Amino acid sequence: MKTRTVTCSACKQTRTVVDGSVLRHRREHAHVTLRTLARRAGLSVSYLSDVELNRRNATDRVVSVYAKLEDR
Repeated sequence: MKTRTVTCSACKQTRTVVDGSVLRHRREHAHVTLRTLARRAGLSVSYLSDVELNRRNATDRVVSVYAKLEDR
């Protein structure tokens, strides 16, 4: 899975996170709308949109929600 490196502005530590564009591609490939996925996952549409646009980092929970799309 494609990842990117981010640096915390407060503590200057770096970590690797899943790239949101990969998550968006998986969702679109599964023909699932952002609204439907948010409802299934119990998350807000705006939060998932921010993750897909790399405005927020994907948590383990979010990654697992997108991973389940392939199982369907």
